[in-house]
Amino acid sequence: MQAAGVNVRAPSNTNAVTIKAASIVVATVPILVVYPFVQKYFVKGVMIGGVGLSPYYWDCRRKRREYRQSKNMQGGKQLEETL
Repeated sequence: MQAAGVNVRAPSNTNAVTIKAASIVVATVPILVVYPFVQKYFVKGVMIGGVGLSPYYWDCRRKRREYRQSKNMQGGKQLEETL
């Protein structure tokens, strides 16, 4: 582009390394955007795929199950008492 007799051009120093770096950044952005939403599924898969789970994990599951069952029973008892 020439304006008032002055040649104005943007330097084009795009070489192969610059293009490769830009493509890496562009390819990484979708992964960074999607990962937080699917992270829990990755963690579950790692837990299931493990050779053995710790006794702490099974103890926590047992306690959660017992807690839910006790809440369900309390809810049922309260429902029967109100009728």
